[in-house]
Parts: sequence; C-alpha cells; structure tokens
Amino acid sequence: MADRDVAGAEAAARFMIGELYGYTLSSQDTAAWQAMSYEGCVFCQGVIDDVAADQQANQVLRSGRITVVDATTERLNPQAYAVTLRISQEPSQVWNVQGTPVAGPDEGYEGYVHLVMYQEGQNWYLREAETLERLAAS
Repeated sequence: MADRDVAGAEAAARFMIGELYGYTLSSQDTAAWQAMSYEGCVFCQGVIDDVAADQQANQVLRSGRITVVDATTERLNPQAYAVTLRISQEPSQVWNVQGTPVAGPDEGYEGYVHLVMYQEGQNWYLREAETLERLAAS
C-alpha cells in the first residue's frame, strides 16, 4: 500500500474490502474503517451506519470471509484510481449478544466491487464504492 501508483491503489483496495470490511462489521470497531474513508464517501458511511444499527439492536454481523479473486486498476488522475475487484464472500450471519443466530446465514456473494481509491500524501482513502453483480458489457 505504500506505493504511490497502480499497485498501491490495488493493494489499498484489496485491504479495504478483503480485510477491513469484514473486520469492521464483525468487530464493530469502525476506527480503522473511518481512518481510510474519504470525507463524503456514501458507501463508507453506510458501513458505519450498519455497525451502529447492529449495536443499537444488540446484535453483530459475522461477515463471511472475503476472497479477492481478481482485480483491475486504472489511473483516473495523479491521485485517484478506479479499482474493480472480483470477489467471493462466504455466507454471513447475524447473531444477538447472547450468541444466538437471529438471521441468516445468507447465501454469500459472488460479484464485483468497484472502488475509487484516492491518495493524499502517503495515505490511501476509499473515495467511493459500489457492488455489482456483473460488469457492464464493453
């Protein structure tokens, strides 16, 4: 992630979705997620809001393991990169604080996450993201 180029943007995106996303939802610790979220990122705020809603309901989402299958990265400008990750996520399940499942498990997810990674100084930030079931035809 230290690289200030296509490789750095891809590494930051892989970390954000492949590691930090599931950790944030399962641990309900949003500090690292917030630190890598660019101000105004709707997707980023949605994750934070989901954690807050789970906390309010006294439940936690145990996010299924996310595997990044493939990635493509394109430079948009000197500081921004579009990264498309093809991911596979194992089923997730919602549990209450007593350790009883209250929803799920879901079917997991196979699809794409399209992200805009933005570099400011030495740091990478997620500027925006969206999930896609499939890519649009070229």
